[in-house]
Amino acid sequence: MSRADLMLDIETAGLQPGAAILSIGLALLVNGRYDKQGDLYLELSIEDSKRYNFVADINTVSWWLRQTEPMPLSGTLRVIEALKMLADVIRRLRDQHSDLRFWSNGAMDYQVLGAAFDRLCLPRPWNHRELRDLRTIQEMTGTKDEVLSIRPHHAQHDAVTQAKRLEQCLARTVRLPVEFPVMSTDSCDSLNTLRGFLAQIVADLDTELYTRATTMQKSLF
Repeated sequence: MSRADLMLDIETAGLQPGAAILSIGLALLVNGRYDKQGDLYLELSIEDSKRYNFVADINTVSWWLRQTEPMPLSGTLRVIEALKMLADVIRRLRDQHSDLRFWSNGAMDYQVLGAAFDRLCLPRPWNHRELRDLRTIQEMTGTKDEVLSIRPHHAQHDAVTQAKRLEQCLARTVRLPVEFPVMSTDSCDSLNTLRGFLAQIVADLDTELYTRATTMQKSLF
């Protein structure tokens, strides 16, 4: 049984659904390990995006002008071609792996991309139950951004960087087998042994993680 985790990053001309998508980057983990063969980079035509009334937000364009990475405006791939290529990649991954999950650094990428599929009357190649957020698993595992992108705001480089961060997070979620104590034949002794064993497990919990979870829970309810 193989598991695949697909990391997606897009660069856009806006932050809301309906924004023009400038580029798409993909990176793949197979059974928790980064697989370079899964890398994919697509640059879309901004002129073709205009044909479908995708828009550019002035604040996002201004933001791009302040970055060292230039705004990707030289793409020639038609929007419908890019979306179909992405759907084909996902279809092949489903054929190859029994479990497929989709990741991004926040929810915006799949919201904007999903809106593009809807506008062109194409089915979204993922189910909302399959979507995962890198920021959430980083917070839950206490993993910081130890892997840095060599080209921030380039979709392919960011996707690879985020995939390697996910690889670190998944490595920290591995469950080690627990050795249960051998119970004596005396039921009272067995019960006391079990109580002591469970108390030790509770004592060994990650205090820092528990504190973060408690803080999050209080902020939500």
